Amino acid sequence: WRPYQEQSPDQDKEVILSIITDIDHCPSREAMRREVLDVFLREAEDTGSDGIVSLGDNASHRLRDCSLTADMDARFVADALRSTRIPAYFVLGDHDIKSSQESYESWLETSGRRETFYSFDIHGVHVVVLDTVLGGDPMSSSCEEKQTCASLQKKLADIKTIDFEAYREKYPESSSVFEREKADIKNRLDQELTAIKSTRSDEVRDKGRIAGHQIKWLEKDLAETANMRVVILSDHP
Repeated sequence: WRPYQEQSPDQDKEVILSIITDIDHCPSREAMRREVLDVFLREAEDTGSDGIVSLGDNASHRLRDCSLTADMDARFVADALRSTRIPAYFVLGDHDIKSSQESYESWLETSGRRETFYSFDIHGVHVVVLDTVLGGDPMSSSCEEKQTCASLQKKLADIKTIDFEAYREKYPESSSVFEREKADIKNRLDQELTAIKSTRSDEVRDKGRIAGHQIKWLEKDLAETANMRVVILSDHP
């Protein structure tokens, strides 16, 4: 249910989206030749497409040895898809970024977005792009780069290697019971590592995830659109 809203004047207009996915460009494999992309782009122009959408995996740096060129591959494809008069939109794919903040920032710059999920309208159709790779979260720093996580790792190493009295002297805020302190450190460290893994682990990213704040954004976004025709796009089903 939603409150009454005045519908868009374009509500019944035909909309054509030209969608391409899993281009998987990687020079060390069979490079996606520009001529092949041009066939798709000509088809989009000939059909009077209102928008071009890449459903993700422009690059394929995890399929073979492409890690060093993943960001360059993504830009190659993005530039090609933007070479026509038709607006181009990009969905984040799990092959498009490495497990680094630099790669994450590069994707945002390449796609021209401030976040990995967004929406737009085309002639009475509301199009939603979801991030099922990072879940809508920014790329996390590694444990070594996060002060709280690195500190917990150091405390866990210390409690295993030095006398507990010496440990308590070094960490006066610690519990007076060895087993309780060790269990607390391990529990807190596991929580930190789980949160980090959600954006940095290839295995987790492959499974598809949507964070709670992205769901809240989606609810608000759908409630506010006047368009009754909605298309939702994502890398994972």
